[in-house]
Amino acid sequence: MRIAFVSTILGYPWGGADALWTRTASGALARGHDVLVAVSPVVAAHPRVAALPAAGARLQVRHGFTQQRGRRDRWGQALRRRLRSRRSLTAALDAFRPEYVLLCQGSAFDFLIEDGLTRWLQETGCPYGIICQSNDARDRLDPGAQAAARRFLGGAHRLIYVSTQNLRLAESQCGGSLAHATVVPNPVELPAEPRPLAWPAAAAPRLAVVARLEQDPKGLDVLLAALALVPAGDWQVRVFGRGPDEAVLRAQADALGLGPRLQFCGYEPDVLRIWREHHALLLPSRREGCALALLEAMACGRPVIATDVGGTGDWVEPGRSGYICPPGDAAALARLLQEALANFSDWPRLGAAAARTIALRHPPAPETLILDALPTPPAANPAGII
Repeated sequence: MRIAFVSTILGYPWGGADALWTRTASGALARGHDVLVAVSPVVAAHPRVAALPAAGARLQVRHGFTQQRGRRDRWGQALRRRLRSRRSLTAALDAFRPEYVLLCQGSAFDFLIEDGLTRWLQETGCPYGIICQSNDARDRLDPGAQAAARRFLGGAHRLIYVSTQNLRLAESQCGGSLAHATVVPNPVELPAEPRPLAWPAAAAPRLAVVARLEQDPKGLDVLLAALALVPAGDWQVRVFGRGPDEAVLRAQADALGLGPRLQFCGYEPDVLRIWREHHALLLPSRREGCALALLEAMACGRPVIATDVGGTGDWVEPGRSGYICPPGDAAALARLLQEALANFSDWPRLGAAAARTIALRHPPAPETLILDALPTPPAANPAGII
Protein backbone atom coordinates (compact mmCIF):
# COMPACT_ATOMS: atom_id res chain seq x y z
CA MET A 1 0.00 0.00 0.00
CA ARG A 2 1.13 3.56 -0.70
CA ILE A 3 0.77 5.57 2.53
CA ALA A 4 1.37 9.31 2.85
CA PHE A 5 2.18 10.68 6.32
CA VAL A 6 1.40 14.40 6.44
CA SER A 7 2.45 16.28 9.58
CA THR A 8 0.87 19.61 10.55
CA ILE A 9 3.60 20.17 13.15
CA LEU A 10 5.52 22.84 11.27
CA GLY A 11 7.42 25.02 13.74
CA TYR A 12 9.04 22.64 16.22
CA PRO A 13 12.15 20.57 15.41
CA TRP A 14 10.95 17.59 17.45
CA GLY A 15 8.52 16.83 20.22
CA GLY A 16 6.47 14.11 21.83
CA ALA A 17 3.83 14.56 19.16
CA ASP A 18 6.27 13.26 16.53
CA ALA A 19 7.09 10.00 18.29
CA LEU A 20 3.93 8.07 17.42
CA TRP A 21 3.68 8.92 13.72
CA THR A 22 7.40 8.40 13.04
CA ARG A 23 7.26 4.97 14.65
CA THR A 24 4.18 4.22 12.58
CA ALA A 25 5.96 5.32 9.41
CA SER A 26 8.97 3.15 10.29
CA GLY A 27 6.66 0.22 10.92
CA ALA A 28 4.92 0.77 7.59
CA LEU A 29 8.27 0.65 5.79
CA ALA A 30 9.20 -2.53 7.65
CA ARG A 31 5.95 -4.12 6.49
CA GLY A 32 6.75 -3.36 2.85
CA HIS A 33 4.49 -0.35 2.31
CA ASP A 34 5.55 2.56 0.11
CA VAL A 35 5.77 5.67 2.28
CA LEU A 36 5.72 9.41 1.59
CA VAL A 37 6.57 11.71 4.50
CA ALA A 38 5.53 15.38 4.26
CA VAL A 39 7.10 17.55 6.97
CA SER A 40 8.43 21.05 7.49
CA PRO A 41 12.16 21.81 7.05
CA VAL A 42 12.84 21.94 10.80
CA VAL A 43 11.13 18.59 11.37
CA ALA A 44 12.84 17.05 8.33
CA ALA A 45 16.24 17.92 9.82
CA HIS A 46 15.73 15.81 12.93
CA PRO A 47 17.75 12.55 12.83
CA ARG A 48 14.66 10.48 13.62
CA VAL A 49 12.84 11.91 10.60
CA ALA A 50 15.94 11.87 8.39
CA ALA A 51 16.18 8.13 9.03
CA LEU A 52 12.89 7.56 7.21
CA PRO A 53 14.17 8.50 3.71
CA ALA A 54 17.29 6.48 4.48
CA ALA A 55 14.98 3.50 5.05
CA GLY A 56 13.19 4.04 1.75
CA ALA A 57 10.55 6.71 2.37
CA ARG A 58 10.03 9.59 -0.01
CA LEU A 59 10.45 13.00 1.62
CA GLN A 60 8.33 16.03 0.78
CA VAL A 61 9.40 19.22 2.53
CA ARG A 62 6.42 21.47 3.08
CA HIS A 63 6.72 25.17 3.85
CA GLY A 64 3.34 25.98 5.32
CA PHE A 65 -0.28 24.91 5.50
CA THR A 66 -1.97 23.90 2.24
CA GLN A 67 -4.68 26.49 1.88
CA GLN A 68 -7.17 27.42 -0.83
CA ARG A 69 -9.33 29.95 0.99
CA GLY A 70 -9.16 32.77 -1.53
CA ARG A 71 -9.19 32.89 -5.32
CA ARG A 72 -5.51 33.81 -5.41
CA ASP A 73 -4.64 30.91 -3.12
CA ARG A 74 -6.60 28.49 -5.33
CA TRP A 75 -4.88 29.75 -8.49
CA GLY A 76 -1.47 29.53 -6.80
CA GLN A 77 -2.09 25.99 -5.63
CA ALA A 78 -3.29 24.94 -9.08
CA LEU A 79 -0.24 26.48 -10.75
CA ARG A 80 2.20 24.86 -8.33
CA ARG A 81 0.54 21.49 -8.81
CA ARG A 82 0.74 21.77 -12.60
CA LEU A 83 4.38 22.68 -12.40
CA ARG A 84 4.96 19.88 -9.90
CA SER A 85 6.55 22.44 -7.59
CA ARG A 86 8.56 20.87 -4.80
CA ARG A 87 6.80 23.32 -2.50
CA SER A 88 3.34 21.96 -3.29
CA LEU A 89 2.06 19.19 -1.05
CA THR A 90 -0.91 18.41 -3.28
CA ALA A 91 1.36 18.08 -6.32
CA ALA A 92 3.48 15.60 -4.38
CA LEU A 93 0.36 13.66 -3.45
CA ASP A 94 -0.76 13.64 -7.09
CA ALA A 95 2.59 12.17 -8.08
CA PHE A 96 2.72 9.62 -5.25
CA ARG A 97 -0.91 8.49 -5.75
CA PRO A 98 -1.45 7.37 -2.14
CA GLU A 99 -3.92 4.69 -1.23
CA TYR A 100 -4.10 6.06 2.31
CA VAL A 101 -3.21 9.40 3.94
CA LEU A 102 -2.45 9.64 7.65
CA LEU A 103 -2.78 13.22 8.83
CA CYS A 104 -0.61 13.70 11.92
CA GLN A 105 -1.86 16.76 13.80
CA GLY A 106 -0.28 18.72 16.62
CA SER A 107 -3.74 19.97 17.62
CA ALA A 108 -7.19 18.47 17.28
CA PHE A 109 -8.50 20.74 14.53
CA ASP A 110 -5.45 21.60 12.42
CA PHE A 111 -7.29 20.29 9.36
CA LEU A 112 -9.57 23.34 9.47
CA ILE A 113 -6.65 25.46 8.22
CA GLU A 114 -5.48 22.79 5.78
CA ASP A 115 -8.41 23.34 3.43
CA GLY A 116 -6.27 22.75 0.35
CA LEU A 117 -5.40 19.29 1.66
CA THR A 118 -8.92 18.50 2.83
CA ARG A 119 -10.28 19.50 -0.57
CA TRP A 120 -7.72 17.22 -2.25
CA LEU A 121 -8.84 14.32 -0.07
CA GLN A 122 -12.50 14.96 -0.81
CA GLU A 123 -11.98 15.31 -4.57
CA THR A 124 -9.79 12.24 -4.94
CA GLY A 125 -11.75 10.07 -2.53
CA CYS A 126 -8.48 8.86 -0.99
CA PRO A 127 -9.11 7.14 2.37
CA TYR A 128 -7.56 8.98 5.31
CA GLY A 129 -6.95 8.67 9.00
CA ILE A 130 -6.14 11.32 11.57
CA ILE A 131 -3.84 11.27 14.59
CA CYS A 132 -4.79 14.04 17.05
CA GLN A 133 -1.98 14.77 19.48
CA SER A 134 -3.38 17.46 21.77
CA ASN A 135 -6.43 19.48 22.64
CA ASP A 136 -7.32 22.40 24.87
CA ALA A 137 -10.54 22.85 26.83
CA ARG A 138 -10.30 26.61 26.15
CA ASP A 139 -10.71 26.13 22.37
CA ARG A 140 -14.10 26.84 20.83
CA LEU A 141 -15.43 26.38 17.29
CA ASP A 142 -18.09 28.59 15.75
CA PRO A 143 -21.11 26.81 14.19
CA GLY A 144 -19.63 26.88 10.68
CA ALA A 145 -16.33 25.41 11.86
CA GLN A 146 -18.20 22.80 13.90
CA ALA A 147 -20.10 21.65 10.80
CA ALA A 148 -16.90 21.52 8.73
CA ALA A 149 -15.16 19.56 11.48
CA ARG A 150 -17.98 17.04 11.74
CA ARG A 151 -17.94 16.49 7.97
CA PHE A 152 -14.20 15.93 7.78
CA LEU A 153 -13.94 13.84 10.94
CA GLY A 154 -16.97 11.82 9.87
CA GLY A 155 -15.37 11.04 6.52
CA ALA A 156 -12.18 9.65 8.06
CA HIS A 157 -11.49 5.93 7.97
CA ARG A 158 -10.14 6.17 11.51
CA LEU A 159 -9.62 8.81 14.20
CA ILE A 160 -6.80 8.29 16.68
CA TYR A 161 -6.53 10.32 19.87
CA VAL A 162 -3.67 9.87 22.30
CA SER A 163 -5.85 10.39 25.39
CA THR A 164 -9.46 9.84 26.40
CA GLN A 165 -9.85 13.43 27.55
CA ASN A 166 -8.75 14.81 24.18
CA LEU A 167 -11.28 12.60 22.40
CA ARG A 168 -14.13 13.69 24.68
CA LEU A 169 -13.11 17.35 24.25
CA ALA A 170 -13.11 16.97 20.47
CA GLU A 171 -16.63 15.52 20.56
CA SER A 172 -17.82 18.43 22.67
CA GLN A 173 -16.06 21.02 20.53
CA CYS A 174 -17.38 19.75 17.20
CA GLY A 175 -20.82 19.01 18.61
CA GLY A 176 -21.06 15.37 17.62
CA SER A 177 -20.16 11.82 18.55
CA LEU A 178 -16.97 10.33 17.07
CA ALA A 179 -17.93 6.67 17.29
CA HIS A 180 -15.11 5.52 14.98
CA ALA A 181 -12.40 7.09 17.17
CA THR A 182 -9.95 5.11 19.25
CA VAL A 183 -7.38 6.02 21.89
CA VAL A 184 -3.78 5.01 21.16
CA PRO A 185 -1.20 6.33 23.65
CA ASN A 186 2.15 7.74 22.69
CA PRO A 187 5.07 5.31 22.96
CA VAL A 188 7.36 4.93 25.95
CA GLU A 189 10.85 5.27 24.53
CA LEU A 190 13.52 4.53 27.10
CA PRO A 191 16.92 2.84 26.86
CA ALA A 192 16.96 -0.86 27.62
CA GLU A 193 17.54 -1.00 31.36
CA PRO A 194 15.73 -2.78 34.17
CA ARG A 195 12.80 -0.71 35.39
CA PRO A 196 11.63 0.67 37.68
CA LEU A 197 14.86 2.43 38.59
CA ALA A 198 16.25 2.31 42.10
CA TRP A 199 14.83 4.98 44.39
CA PRO A 200 17.09 8.07 44.51
CA ALA A 201 19.41 8.30 47.49
CA ALA A 202 18.73 11.98 48.19
CA ALA A 203 16.98 12.33 51.54
CA ALA A 204 15.10 15.50 50.60
CA PRO A 205 12.46 15.80 47.83
CA ARG A 206 13.88 16.40 44.38
CA LEU A 207 11.23 17.16 41.76
CA ALA A 208 11.83 17.41 38.01
CA VAL A 209 10.02 19.32 35.29
CA VAL A 210 10.71 17.84 31.84
CA ALA A 211 9.14 20.07 29.21
CA ARG A 212 9.60 22.50 26.38
CA LEU A 213 9.92 25.94 27.97
CA GLU A 214 6.66 27.53 26.86
CA GLN A 215 4.56 29.38 29.38
CA ASP A 216 1.02 28.81 28.20
CA PRO A 217 0.73 25.19 27.02
CA LYS A 218 3.12 23.83 29.61
CA GLY A 219 1.79 26.01 32.45
CA LEU A 220 5.26 26.89 33.66
CA ASP A 221 4.25 30.43 34.65
CA VAL A 222 1.58 28.88 36.88
CA LEU A 223 4.13 26.49 38.35
CA LEU A 224 6.50 29.30 39.31
CA ALA A 225 3.66 31.24 40.94
CA ALA A 226 2.66 28.07 42.83
CA LEU A 227 6.21 27.40 44.03
CA ALA A 228 6.33 30.90 45.50
CA LEU A 229 3.29 29.98 47.63
CA VAL A 230 4.84 26.79 49.02
CA PRO A 231 6.68 27.29 52.33
CA ALA A 232 10.45 27.09 52.00
CA GLY A 233 11.99 23.77 52.91
CA ASP A 234 14.58 21.27 51.82
CA TRP A 235 12.70 20.47 48.59
CA GLN A 236 14.11 21.45 45.21
CA VAL A 237 12.68 21.68 41.69
CA ARG A 238 14.86 21.31 38.59
CA VAL A 239 13.61 22.23 35.13
CA PHE A 240 14.93 20.24 32.17
CA GLY A 241 14.25 21.63 28.70
CA ARG A 242 14.72 24.44 26.25
CA GLY A 243 12.21 26.72 24.59
CA PRO A 244 11.22 30.21 23.50
CA ASP A 245 10.09 31.41 26.94
CA GLU A 246 13.19 30.50 28.93
CA ALA A 247 14.32 34.11 29.50
CA VAL A 248 10.83 35.17 30.60
CA LEU A 249 10.56 32.24 32.98
CA ARG A 250 13.99 32.89 34.48
CA ALA A 251 13.02 36.50 35.05
CA GLN A 252 9.76 35.42 36.70
CA ALA A 253 11.63 33.01 38.98
CA ASP A 254 14.06 35.76 40.00
CA ALA A 255 11.21 38.20 40.66
CA LEU A 256 9.47 35.62 42.85
CA GLY A 257 12.66 34.98 44.82
CA LEU A 258 12.69 31.26 44.17
CA GLY A 259 16.48 31.24 44.40
CA PRO A 260 18.09 27.89 45.23
CA ARG A 261 14.74 26.07 45.34
CA LEU A 262 14.49 26.22 41.53
CA GLN A 263 17.16 25.47 38.93
CA PHE A 264 17.01 25.65 35.13
CA CYS A 265 19.19 22.78 33.91
CA GLY A 266 18.77 22.96 30.12
CA TYR A 267 18.00 20.02 27.89
CA GLU A 268 19.01 16.59 29.21
CA PRO A 269 19.01 13.87 26.53
CA ASP A 270 19.48 11.06 29.08
CA VAL A 271 16.02 10.63 30.61
CA LEU A 272 17.24 7.85 32.90
CA ARG A 273 19.82 10.21 34.39
CA ILE A 274 17.01 12.55 35.39
CA TRP A 275 15.04 9.79 37.09
CA ARG A 276 18.02 8.29 38.87
CA GLU A 277 18.36 11.60 40.72
CA HIS A 278 14.76 12.82 41.13
CA HIS A 279 11.80 11.52 43.09
CA ALA A 280 8.79 12.86 41.19
CA LEU A 281 7.64 14.58 37.99
CA LEU A 282 5.93 17.97 38.02
CA LEU A 283 3.63 18.42 35.02
CA PRO A 284 1.68 21.72 35.36
CA SER A 285 0.40 21.91 31.76
CA ARG A 286 -2.65 23.81 30.54
CA ARG A 287 -2.89 21.55 27.49
CA GLU A 288 -1.43 18.14 26.67
CA GLY A 289 -1.87 15.10 24.52
CA CYS A 290 -0.27 12.08 26.12
CA ALA A 291 2.92 13.54 27.59
CA LEU A 292 6.01 11.42 27.01
CA ALA A 293 7.50 12.89 30.18
CA LEU A 294 4.58 11.48 32.19
CA LEU A 295 4.84 8.00 30.68
CA GLU A 296 8.63 7.92 31.07
CA ALA A 297 8.58 9.06 34.69
CA MET A 298 5.95 6.48 35.62
CA ALA A 299 7.82 3.71 33.76
CA CYS A 300 10.91 4.60 35.81
CA GLY A 301 8.93 4.28 39.03
CA ARG A 302 8.33 7.92 39.84
CA PRO A 303 5.02 9.42 40.99
CA VAL A 304 3.52 12.33 39.07
CA ILE A 305 2.20 15.64 40.38
CA ALA A 306 0.16 16.95 37.46
CA THR A 307 -2.75 18.96 36.20
CA ASP A 308 -5.82 17.20 34.85
CA VAL A 309 -5.19 17.65 31.13
CA GLY A 310 -4.63 15.25 28.24
CA GLY A 311 -3.57 11.78 29.27
CA THR A 312 -3.05 12.52 32.97
CA GLY A 313 -6.39 10.99 33.93
CA ASP A 314 -5.74 7.91 31.79
CA TRP A 315 -2.55 7.04 33.65
CA VAL A 316 -2.36 8.76 37.05
CA GLU A 317 -4.62 7.58 39.86
CA PRO A 318 -4.69 10.14 42.70
CA GLY A 319 -3.44 8.68 45.96
CA ARG A 320 -2.16 5.57 44.23
CA SER A 321 0.40 6.72 41.64
CA GLY A 322 0.42 10.49 41.99
CA TYR A 323 -1.51 13.71 42.57
CA ILE A 324 -3.82 15.69 40.26
CA CYS A 325 -5.29 19.22 40.37
CA PRO A 326 -7.10 21.51 37.87
CA PRO A 327 -4.95 23.33 35.29
CA GLY A 328 -4.14 27.04 35.36
CA ASP A 329 -4.67 27.51 39.13
CA ALA A 330 -1.52 28.44 41.03
CA ALA A 331 -3.19 28.28 44.44
CA ALA A 332 -4.59 24.80 43.76
CA LEU A 333 -1.22 23.59 42.53
CA ALA A 334 0.51 25.05 45.60
CA ARG A 335 -1.92 23.20 47.88
CA LEU A 336 -1.31 19.98 45.96
CA LEU A 337 2.46 20.39 46.24
CA GLN A 338 2.22 20.98 49.98
CA GLU A 339 0.09 17.84 50.33
CA ALA A 340 2.55 15.82 48.29
CA LEU A 341 5.61 17.13 50.14
CA ALA A 342 3.98 16.36 53.48
CA ASN A 343 3.68 12.75 52.35
CA PHE A 344 7.17 12.39 50.88
CA SER A 345 7.72 9.12 52.77
CA ASP A 346 4.86 7.60 50.74
CA TRP A 347 6.38 8.46 47.34
CA PRO A 348 8.23 5.13 46.89
CA ARG A 349 4.88 3.30 47.12
CA LEU A 350 3.30 5.69 44.62
CA GLY A 351 6.26 5.29 42.28
CA ALA A 352 6.06 1.49 42.42
CA ALA A 353 2.35 1.67 41.56
CA ALA A 354 3.12 4.05 38.67
CA ALA A 355 5.62 1.59 37.22
CA ARG A 356 3.13 -1.28 37.51
CA THR A 357 0.51 0.80 35.69
CA ILE A 358 2.78 1.29 32.69
CA ALA A 359 4.01 -2.30 32.71
CA LEU A 360 0.49 -3.74 32.80
CA ARG A 361 -1.50 -1.30 30.68
CA HIS A 362 0.76 0.43 28.17
CA PRO A 363 1.10 -1.33 24.80
CA PRO A 364 4.80 -1.96 24.08
CA ALA A 365 4.41 -0.94 20.42
CA PRO A 366 1.36 1.36 20.08
CA GLU A 367 2.12 2.00 16.41
CA THR A 368 1.04 -1.58 15.63
CA LEU A 369 -2.48 -0.67 16.76
CA ILE A 370 -2.54 1.84 13.90
CA LEU A 371 -0.84 -0.36 11.30
CA ASP A 372 -3.00 -3.39 12.04
CA ALA A 373 -6.14 -1.33 11.38
CA LEU A 374 -5.13 0.00 7.95
CA PRO A 375 -7.83 -0.53 5.33
CA THR A 376 -7.41 -3.10 2.60
CA PRO A 377 -6.16 -1.23 -0.49
CA PRO A 378 -8.49 -1.15 -3.48
CA ALA A 379 -7.74 -3.44 -6.39
CA ALA A 380 -7.92 -0.53 -8.80
CA ASN A 381 -8.44 3.22 -9.01
CA PRO A 382 -6.27 4.47 -6.16
CA ALA A 383 -6.32 8.22 -5.62
CA GLY A 384 -5.30 9.67 -8.95
CA ILE A 385 -4.13 12.87 -10.48
CA ILE A 386 -6.79 15.54 -10.61
